[in-house]
Amino acid sequence: MSKFIKHTECPKCGSEDNLAVYDDHKHCFTQGCGHWEGNAEAQVSTSYKRKITHNEELPIKGVWGSIPKRRISEAICKQYQVRVSEDGDTHYYPFTDQACRVTAYKVRNVPKKDFHTEGSFKDTGLFGECLWDKGGKYITITEGEIDALSLAEVFNGKWAVCSLKNGSSSVEKSIQGSYDFLDSFDYIVLAFDKDDAGKKAIDKAIEMFSPEKIKIMSYPEGYKDISDMLQAGLAKEITECFWNAKSWMPQDIIGATQLKDTWLERPEKASVEYPWVCLNQMTKGFRLGEMVTITSGTGMGKSSVVRELEYHLLTQTPDKVGVIHLEETTERTLDGLVGIHLKRPYHLDECRMITKPEVAEGAFDELFNRKDEDGEALTLYDGKELSIEKIVSRIRLMAKAQGIKWIVLDHLNLVMSGDAKGDERRNIDALMTQLREVVVETNIGLFVVSHLSRQPGTPHEEGGAISLNHLRGSQGIAQLSNMVIALERNQQSEDPLVRNTTTLRILKNRYTGETGITGYLQYDAETSRLREVANMPEEM
Repeated sequence: MSKFIKHTECPKCGSEDNLAVYDDHKHCFTQGCGHWEGNAEAQVSTSYKRKITHNEELPIKGVWGSIPKRRISEAICKQYQVRVSEDGDTHYYPFTDQACRVTAYKVRNVPKKDFHTEGSFKDTGLFGECLWDKGGKYITITEGEIDALSLAEVFNGKWAVCSLKNGSSSVEKSIQGSYDFLDSFDYIVLAFDKDDAGKKAIDKAIEMFSPEKIKIMSYPEGYKDISDMLQAGLAKEITECFWNAKSWMPQDIIGATQLKDTWLERPEKASVEYPWVCLNQMTKGFRLGEMVTITSGTGMGKSSVVRELEYHLLTQTPDKVGVIHLEETTERTLDGLVGIHLKRPYHLDECRMITKPEVAEGAFDELFNRKDEDGEALTLYDGKELSIEKIVSRIRLMAKAQGIKWIVLDHLNLVMSGDAKGDERRNIDALMTQLREVVVETNIGLFVVSHLSRQPGTPHEEGGAISLNHLRGSQGIAQLSNMVIALERNQQSEDPLVRNTTTLRILKNRYTGETGITGYLQYDAETSRLREVANMPEEM
């Protein structure tokens, strides 16, 4: 589009400031003048050479005249074949078929604010379409006939303007019926109303053309459309709106300067430290809006680590916690958390038998009954369905409906087994993508447990080192996670200390970039707790 520079005196009509100067042309907007200077390639005009004829079966109604209340001249009405009743209260807008023959009228009664149609609209094009040859540089589409006439008035009838057949609601059908005609122009300028219906119509129109073709007009504050501006005597300003029409830009493509205020004023990301110092040193804790994947071989202590995290969140933060443990019952989950609180393996029958009921109940209430908080401190998934859609919907529900900030999904691969459609890699990609979207959408912190694939060399269950390539099923797990933490343990060691000591290895760390072995956790069977130790015990 051309860039407006200034207003100055017109050499043809003598107007002091109606000659608009652009970077590639000049044009006078004095009504009846239309003086033009500049590169013909920049000019928007196309000649209207086709002659409009009338269907004998459809009587011509009305007389030639102007529409003074809208500042539309008789000349523009004649160009578009618009007639008015003798009292001026009724307007007759013609619609033509492909042969430029009037086959229908849209009749507007102004005092009654009423529209009705006469004739057949079958095979008719846009209002005013038949006036213009294909292949021009610009064509402007308005929502209605009055706006089209108003813009034609400003353009002195020289530039291609047409309107939708039946307002914003007809945008798809109108464009589909005239697609070849519209698409022949280099640029399509959308001059729709500044309201919700107009915005929706713009979105639909954009979907039907190449985005680079589309320019969108906007209007000054206080004006809804072109007719409003013309009635206010703002012809020059309408032209500036046209030349300043913006290229379409999707909402998800944003200039940096548009983000300045939110960038400067953004709140600090809420973060929580891990229960272990060694892990915090490399990660600086974990944060809302992040997805952390915890992985290891079979039987390597993932559940114990996850349970310590859940307990830490319940006792060290005021936030609500949600858990989706797909391999254990809700009772087992509660047993594990109560056991950590009591420092005993409460999930074992013999331990429950020797624990006084009032002690167990007291621990339960301390953990889960927050009388000063709305809703549950802990929410559990107790469903049987394991499909991707179900699990993702439940995570979204926990976040949005219950205000849960931290959610644990244990484990990823079991969801895949419950959703047998397609291959595992594609399913994992789909699930991880949807989980990532939910995390961003709801600003939760999500922990995902994932299994490993079997690799040549030392098995993971015997202490083999883990890499990102070992993640089972898909690299989408590594790509979409903010953090990946691996647990390594030789559960076949003859040394009980080694057998019960887990190496924490960070495989991915998007926050600080630090990776590698960060520390060691040792499981105490008597207390059912994981405690941090300085070094890996030496084999005896």
